[in-house]
Amino acid sequence: MKIRLAVPLSLGLILSSCANEPSITESYGVDSPGGNLLVSVCYSATNTTRQEIENLAAKSCPAGTTGISVAGHNTLLNQCPLSKKNRVTFECHGYPVTAE
Repeated sequence: MKIRLAVPLSLGLILSSCANEPSITESYGVDSPGGNLLVSVCYSATNTTRQEIENLAAKSCPAGTTGISVAGHNTLLNQCPLSKKNRVTFECHGYPVTAE
């Protein structure tokens, strides 16, 4: 009986820990103070470090980006799943702009 309960419980814990990795989402409802590209990251505050979030945001900015800054943060109505209810939005700085 204990083994039958332990296996699904262990599997559930393993899968839930993977589901909480930070991920990129839409930046709806956030304005860019400098008019630059915005990158939003969903994350769980219980198991994600600031460095992980900033690294993901920086990698998602255009090539040549020289820095990022926080443009907004929210926890409600933000296109993030319940397991990662926090969203922080970064503004990408210094990337080369190409003419269309």
